[in-house]
Amino acid sequence: MIKVILADRDDQSREFDFDIEVYDNKLAHDWHQALKTDIIGNQLDFHHQFCFLGFPNTYRDRKYLCTLLGKAINELNRTIDYHIPYDLVNQISREKLNELHNHFEILKGKEWEPSEYFTNANKKNKQNIETLNWVCHELETLEFQKSNPNYTRPSTIMSWVNCPKHDLTDEHRNLFTNWYDSRFGEVYMHWCQIGKTLFEVFNDEGAPELNDAMCEAITELRYYSGEFDINWGRDMTRDNSYEWNKKYKDFSAWLIANGINPHDPKMSLGQMPIGRVKIEESFGTTTPRNVWDILKDHMSFKRVECTG
Repeated sequence: MIKVILADRDDQSREFDFDIEVYDNKLAHDWHQALKTDIIGNQLDFHHQFCFLGFPNTYRDRKYLCTLLGKAINELNRTIDYHIPYDLVNQISREKLNELHNHFEILKGKEWEPSEYFTNANKKNKQNIETLNWVCHELETLEFQKSNPNYTRPSTIMSWVNCPKHDLTDEHRNLFTNWYDSRFGEVYMHWCQIGKTLFEVFNDEGAPELNDAMCEAITELRYYSGEFDINWGRDMTRDNSYEWNKKYKDFSAWLIANGINPHDPKMSLGQMPIGRVKIEESFGTTTPRNVWDILKDHMSFKRVECTG
């Protein structure tokens, strides 16, 4: 069992906690061990700034996020030999966010081949580079919700600074049968590397014909860590959503048209469920909006504990 302890960001004495049940599969067991050994055992620093993603009506609105983004861009432009257009702050759109994320990928590099910008950056600029990524994804979520209010899908991103990564094995990869289905309160393995996935290219680039240059920027998941993500949105699966099932079919057809087998486990397509929050026992309700209201009042992470 895993316990996550949160607090009111303005009053740390007002705590709230919830429990996570670990699933019984190889990757879930290995993730649980990595959480205990790598993160809790080494007392790693938590990424406090970017934990609560996509919650409606919180202090983390567009103005707040654009202020964070502007500060990061200004300092990077002032202190390193690289220029990011400042208009990305004031002209938020899918195209601008894709452009912003491309700057992040250049500055950060790949997990196995970091950029010289990131390697040579001081601690503050490493944080500024990471901010480009996190704020980009958070703004993207808010912008999507603005035009699709019925698809409000908050999540918590449990990520730690310099968290060790471990190679995925074939045994792990064979568990990727969930595709991108997500369920309320389910816990998923954190995507702990840099680079665009095939699903992101399909969505963001309008299902283009893949060429060598584009393929070079696409990465299949290579690693797992003790980090994790929790979906607080309503269930979105191929079984309960016609639109979601159609997207799955269209995505699969696009992969096949580009010579990629959508059922190849080495592609690690989708997200891997590794546990579930004990919703009713922890929150006293199973209604998503009631759960969001409780979490909204406790948007400060304190610690995570493992038992067993």
